[in-house]
Amino acid sequence: MSRFDDINNEAVDNELDQQALFETLFIDYVNHMDDETRKQYLESAEVKALCEAKDGVARRTIVRLSKQDDYNRRIALAAMEKAKANNSPEWKKLKKAQRIRKAMIAAIVKKYGLQVKRDVIKAQKALVKSDSRYYTKTSFK
Repeated sequence: MSRFDDINNEAVDNELDQQALFETLFIDYVNHMDDETRKQYLESAEVKALCEAKDGVARRTIVRLSKQDDYNRRIALAAMEKAKANNSPEWKKLKKAQRIRKAMIAAIVKKYGLQVKRDVIKAQKALVKSDSRYYTKTSFK
């Protein structure tokens, strides 16, 4: 394997990472919309163009919960609230695991954050280029 092959493989991996990052930012953007706005936006020509574009958003990225999935999610959330209120040992174990997970994520970000910063900036610019009002019309309620 030559050095040229290594560079080509890195470029392909970098492009795939940017695609995944773009999709993540797109999902975050859509999730901050209210239901009616989200429905209109997902059916708009802009989203259809993004889905058809080579580096756009894959249709499989957009997820809508079915009635049963939403019901199961709500049950899980209510069960966790009940466990918290009852000070259950399972709740304590879950919180401990979450603290460990949070610490590990912080360690990973500290170690690799500077290496991926450039790719994040490029993906963010691509998102803003596709929708120049991305940051102005997002509401964090």
